[in-house]
Formats: sequence, C-alpha cells, structure tokens
Amino acid sequence: LVLATLLIPIPQAVKVVRNKSSDGISLPTLHLTVLFGSANIASTVAVKWRTLKMCASKGVACAGGLDLFQQCAAVVSWLFTMGCILAYLHPDSHRRVHRAAFAVLLVLVAGMIGV
Repeated sequence: LVLATLLIPIPQAVKVVRNKSSDGISLPTLHLTVLFGSANIASTVAVKWRTLKMCASKGVACAGGLDLFQQCAAVVSWLFTMGCILAYLHPDSHRRVHRAAFAVLLVLVAGMIGV
C-alpha cells in the first residue's frame, strides 16, 4: 500500500515531462493535495505520538507507524510531481507566483513533519 501510494502521481509527472508542458494541470489542486497530505502527517504524529515514541525507544518498527510512512511517501511523490509541473509551466502562467507558493508549501510540509 505504501508503494502504491508513492506511485499514484508518477504517471502525471511522466506525462508532463514527456510533453514538456503542464497544460491542463490544476496547480491549486496540487497545492491543496500536498497541503492535505502534510496535515495528515501532522495529525498522525499527534494522534500516535505515544505509540511512535514507544517504538522508537525500543528500537523496533511498529505496525502502528505504517500509515505514517504511507502518508510521507504520498507527500514526497506529490512534491516531486509538483516540481516537474512547475519546471514546465507555460511562460504566461504566473510562474513566479506558483514557485513562491511551492516554496511556502515546502516550508509548511517541513513544519508539519517536524511536529
């Protein structure tokens, strides 16, 4: 399941890179998808903090943390896809605004993961 979650956005990234165009891609949807995934990571850490802390103190992997790994994989793959799309934005598409939003999103993701 973790691997499948990681692979979901890859066809979209491949299409963008192959066509060297991000025409037809909704950037606000991608921004919201990454933000949603990051919020899921933060909430999972908050809810399962005791379990994760116990597993870390014993030096063992625990099944209770698998969904956290799945959510991290999803966010990483969507960030990769978003990076590919931003690399091939049409010149008239307010590229600076989207790249700035991407930078802010990266900071938010890092902050949520650090929670």
